Amino acid sequence: MGKWRKKRTGDTFETEVRYQFGPVAERFGLSELPDPTRGGLEFAGGGVGYWWLQDWRELHIAVIVHLERDGERYSVHLDDVVVNGGFGVAQDLPSGGSTWLATQKSIAAHVGWIERLHSRLTAADAPAFVVDAGGRRRRG
Repeated sequence: MGKWRKKRTGDTFETEVRYQFGPVAERFGLSELPDPTRGGLEFAGGGVGYWWLQDWRELHIAVIVHLERDGERYSVHLDDVVVNGGFGVAQDLPSGGSTWLATQKSIAAHVGWIERLHSRLTAADAPAFVVDAGGRRRRG
């Protein structure tokens, strides 16, 4: 990313995720899923999904990774994949959202990790990888 934009009227967490992650999602063949009841934004396709959330009380940003394989659903927080998967430490994935600049930087960091890990999260052994990183498995 590199250049941070001043917050303009109409800018929200969701618009910034679309701005930064949208081109990556398109490149990976992911579509934004309309689901106004859950909150946040979810992009999915090819058996993998990324659910972007912002907790306004904690001023925290998170991405939950979902896999759908053979009638089972797996989910894990992206930060667990980074840390428990041995790719980095918690400080490598900032998640603050107390200011617009912090929000932009946190989104950019999450986008970067998704770009690095997407091929791993779509590999044949991705379900085992997700569980090993602290994720959960449940049927349907």
